[in-house]
Amino acid sequence: MLRILISMGSSVFLQLLFLYIVISGLLLDFNPWYAVIVYISVAILSLILGIYSIVSSVRESSNVTLLTIPIGVVTI
Repeated sequence: MLRILISMGSSVFLQLLFLYIVISGLLLDFNPWYAVIVYISVAILSLILGIYSIVSSVRESSNVTLLTIPIGVVTI
């Protein structure tokens, strides 16, 4: 459970960091290519940690169910 909370917290922190960097435009003052590399790396790390926390919580708790509904199919 602690591992899931740490990965979720890390993912949220990376998303907030990404949002702050994008809004402030801080890295664009230095070098645009450096900014692109940092933006992409932070976004990928956040995505990986988010997926890891979802998969870990599903594996750990058998009560959790992820529902996926295909487009155009109505389930009752």
